[in-house]
Amino acid sequence: MAAIASAGEWPSMITDMFITGTDDSAIGLYGIKFYVRGKPWVVTIDDKLLYSSGTLLYAQPADDGAMWGPILEKAWSKIKGNYAQVNGGFVVSGLRSLIGSPTFTYSNNGGLDATDAFTLLSAANAVDYPMGAGTAGGSDSTFNDCGIAYGHAYSILGTFTMDSYDMVMIRNPWGVTYYDGTWNKDDTNWTDELAAQVLFSIDPRTSDTDGIFVMEASDFVAYSSSYSCINDY
Repeated sequence: MAAIASAGEWPSMITDMFITGTDDSAIGLYGIKFYVRGKPWVVTIDDKLLYSSGTLLYAQPADDGAMWGPILEKAWSKIKGNYAQVNGGFVVSGLRSLIGSPTFTYSNNGGLDATDAFTLLSAANAVDYPMGAGTAGGSDSTFNDCGIAYGHAYSILGTFTMDSYDMVMIRNPWGVTYYDGTWNKDDTNWTDELAAQVLFSIDPRTSDTDGIFVMEASDFVAYSSSYSCINDY
């Protein structure tokens, strides 16, 4: 098995979860720390993962081959009982289990306006808080008004200002996105000058193959009976 992670490449939150270290285990065992009901909970698992026809099921390795995702998924499945029990859930619950700290969630149905939401997210981003967002319930094989999956969780990678636009950068953990709202990859308003202002030097005109897209804060919080992109964050 490839190394789980490199401490120089992955956030300390991830590497700290591996109490046995992130190098390839000589005996194929890993001790993983989660927080259950606010208390540290260590679970030990082996490195035997589920395959079908030679293809790894469920979580996939990182682009560099690091296996921390599938290993963490197996460990959490052991805590919950089986893989079926970890199919879905709420972003806030997942973050609480990873970091063991208080978490907060806001709903776009009667939540903050675009300015306040952007200020809140930017303040959290400035101190490297992990953030996520979710869409309204439904089958994740169907898509909402913005072309993103219903009933699905997304990572919030950060916030930034592009000219006069307050922007939020989001990633679909599936590693692909079909976002078709304002500032989607094919939006004719994109220029090289605007793309150069995007966070992490990511070009949102081509980042769909990594699941990354950006939207204005006003679209991020938009919610009505006839239109919605994001439900909670």
